[in-house]
Amino acid sequence: MPLNGQNTFSPTVTEYDAQTPVVYTVYNEVHQVLLNNTVFLKTLADAINAEVQAAREGKASLLANLQSIRLALQSGSANFGGTTGTTITHNLGTTNFRVSITPTANPDGYLGEVWVVKSANTMTIFNSGDFRGAFDYQIYSN
Repeated sequence: MPLNGQNTFSPTVTEYDAQTPVVYTVYNEVHQVLLNNTVFLKTLADAINAEVQAAREGKASLLANLQSIRLALQSGSANFGGTTGTTITHNLGTTNFRVSITPTANPDGYLGEVWVVKSANTMTIFNSGDFRGAFDYQIYSN
């Protein structure tokens, strides 16, 4: 007859004694090993669960957190457009992000100041100088 269990944890098992109609020394030894294994596995499972909960960082699941990390960083290259700006589509659906802009050619002092105007699905990079060379960008989710 198969055993039917419930999803509960018990740190104890029944100990047989001399009055038990079985060979108690054999069964006690077996139960002690099972109990030791159960305690070990429960401790290990609790430690793994704590690690997973910490890695979730408040998200509904670990997978949700991993997916948000993959979407958090976008990068690419474009050219400065001066005060007209250069618009880049990111489709993040939010303005809650940070941007890093790095010129990839020497602007020889003609870059001027650089600023970014954010919208939900695009960002526009401006520079006040005459430099129209290339830059790399990275978008980070806050």
